[in-house]
Amino acid sequence: MKFSSKQPVFGDMVRVQMPNGLYHFGVYVSDREIIQFGFNPTARAGVRACDVEVCTSDLDGFLNGGVLEVGEAEAQDENKRKSPEDTVFSARQRLGEKGYHILYNNCEHFAYECVLGENYCSQTETLRFFFQNIP
Repeated sequence: MKFSSKQPVFGDMVRVQMPNGLYHFGVYVSDREIIQFGFNPTARAGVRACDVEVCTSDLDGFLNGGVLEVGEAEAQDENKRKSPEDTVFSARQRLGEKGYHILYNNCEHFAYECVLGENYCSQTETLRFFFQNIP
């Protein structure tokens, strides 16, 4: 996915950068409904991972003061991209789901599964690459 600042539409993958440099991801339904795996972490300090679940918030709650970026499928992902209706259906089917894990089942994994049908997180892939290349 390639991300840019633009107006999201129904079924888009969206993200917001947090103060620590990481990103929080969700699926855009409307300005009143973003489906995400847990709230923006900067808004939920002290919440235990076992209590994090797929939930909704409005756009302001999702952003928590940050700037919205919208994902656009790149050429290699275009054939995997679900329709906006299927994307939102997938996200809604998971409302209330728990099992959050920062490395294996986080908000980015959730968004990629809903949009492209694959379990992927660029942030954990970068971390794995970094640690694999330490002598």
